[in-house]
Amino acid sequence: MLDTVNLWLPQSQTSTAILNKLERVKESIKTSTGEVSFSGYLGNYQVSSFNHGISLKGSLAKYHLGDNFQTLSRQSAQEAIESLSDNLGIDTSKAEVKRVDIAENLIMKHQHQAYYDLLGECRRFKRLSQPKSIYYQNSSKQSIFYNKVAEGKHRGQELPKVWDNKQVLRYEYRFMKNPDDQLNMPVLTAQSLCDEIVYMKMIDVWYEHYQSINKIRLQGFTKDIMSDTKLLEKQLMLKGLEAYGGEQAFLELIDRANNEGKFDNRMQATRLRKKYSPSAIIRF
Repeated sequence: MLDTVNLWLPQSQTSTAILNKLERVKESIKTSTGEVSFSGYLGNYQVSSFNHGISLKGSLAKYHLGDNFQTLSRQSAQEAIESLSDNLGIDTSKAEVKRVDIAENLIMKHQHQAYYDLLGECRRFKRLSQPKSIYYQNSSKQSIFYNKVAEGKHRGQELPKVWDNKQVLRYEYRFMKNPDDQLNMPVLTAQSLCDEIVYMKMIDVWYEHYQSINKIRLQGFTKDIMSDTKLLEKQLMLKGLEAYGGEQAFLELIDRANNEGKFDNRMQATRLRKKYSPSAIIRF
């Protein structure tokens, strides 16, 4: 389930000898302070050395497995962290985790867009619809649903044979900032990621976030609907909203009207959202 893992080590736990382990090393000077830093790569990992510490950014899965089509189990994560330590000559197990992504590939029956249309709003997250993906984000967290096969082909990567003629939907949950706070931990280290309780807690957050996303079911014009006036009315409303641009476009319409002062009071906008959004009409 583990993919991207960004780490930070204070300078007291590192050495400039680390630069000899890297490829494509470059020097940078910060104009405002004159601070000199160096950055290079260990495989896919970008390693940057500053006066006050060392930053490691990249996909731990790709570093250890050669690609990030797969994700890391607890045991594989342990092996990857040990490998980082051996190749850099420092103990990365004590490094503080600054970002960690939990991800899984889901084999689906239909094209990806069919599922994007069913993913509605999520409380405390902003929904961002892209042509080939759906994002949910706030100041410290982000999740994304996207076509993993299309991404691999775009990057010219060799895809796993088991994915031939498959629809692979990738769902990632990203602890972008302060993952220790989000997991109610005093500090989250690289070694902590391999702890069963911590690992399962991250998976629980990944799953619970998916559950918190409002799911919209767009029903077809079945016999039951055609013979029921109320159901038919709801279906027509859904089709009209879908043609307008979906739930996000509808909510933006309400927000725009509210900002332009087209409502007599705040409750009018609230009532419209509750009554006419697709999620209010038909939900899972």
